[in-house]
Amino acid sequence: MSKPTYRLVEPVAGFDEGDLLDVTARFGDWHPYDVKLEPHAEDDEFLGEGSVELTFHGLENVSRARPAAAI
Repeated sequence: MSKPTYRLVEPVAGFDEGDLLDVTARFGDWHPYDVKLEPHAEDDEFLGEGSVELTFHGLENVSRARPAAAI
């Protein structure tokens, strides 16, 4: 099963607009954020490292979900 992937529509936490990020963790109610995202495994254009943790609302504001077939 593939990880949900999002394309950023604006820069966030060191990532640029257009970068693809995979959801690599989902957090429960105990955590201040809902998801952790890291660079898409097959995104050859992104050479950096890092991650970002966002709420679902924050994720909706800075990205658009990408269907697996569109990547």
